[in-house]
Amino acid sequence: MTAGLGHFLSALMTAKDTALAMQAAVEHVSAALQCDISWTGLIANDDLLHMGAHHGVRTPEMSVTWRLAVGDGIGGRAASAVRWRTIMHEACERTRESYRR
Repeated sequence: MTAGLGHFLSALMTAKDTALAMQAAVEHVSAALQCDISWTGLIANDDLLHMGAHHGVRTPEMSVTWRLAVGDGIGGRAASAVRWRTIMHEACERTRESYRR
């Protein structure tokens, strides 16, 4: 295991909340891919993707005010695809659970 991967896994396992886990992932991806800017987001109750963690964003206002509609842009399309798989997975699990009863 590389030192970078070990550091990432340690940070991930000791993260006390989602924000710290996301920040560890963003920093690891940025270092591994040698990119200046990396971010990840969460889908909030308003069905918009909100920046959850970032590396390389220059202004704090951007990370606070940035929003992207689910389905728009690269990040929004990725979030839409993940959301659909999550919905389908949850539906399958409920179906399996009903057969177990």
